[in-house]
Amino acid sequence: MFYEGERIKKGAIIGPFYVVEGKGVGQKSDLSQWFRHGTEINERAKISNFVEIKKSVVSEGAKINHLTYICDSFIGKNTNIGAETITCNYDGMYKQKFT
Repeated sequence: MFYEGERIKKGAIIGPFYVVEGKGVGQKSDLSQWFRHGTEINERAKISNFVEIKKSVVSEGAKINHLTYICDSFIGKNTNIGAETITCNYDGMYKQKFT
C-alpha cells in the first residue's frame, strides 16, 4: 500500500540506470529496467532486464521477464509474464484501460 508522497518502499532493489516515474515501488521488489508514469509495482514483484511498464499495476509476487512491454494492464498476484510479451489494449481506434 502506498501513501501520498511515498514512492519507493524500504527493501526494494532498484538496478543501475533504472528510470522511476511511476506511482510506487513495493517492499522487497526487484526492478532492473524501465518503469514509467502511472505504474504501481507491489511487494515482492520482480521485473527483469529490458522491460518497459506504463500505466499498469503489477500485483504482489508477479514476475515480468526480459524484452517485455506492459501498458494499460493489471498483472495479477503471483503471475508470471513470459519473455517478449506485449500488452497494449488498443483495438485500432480506441485505447482501452484495465478495470
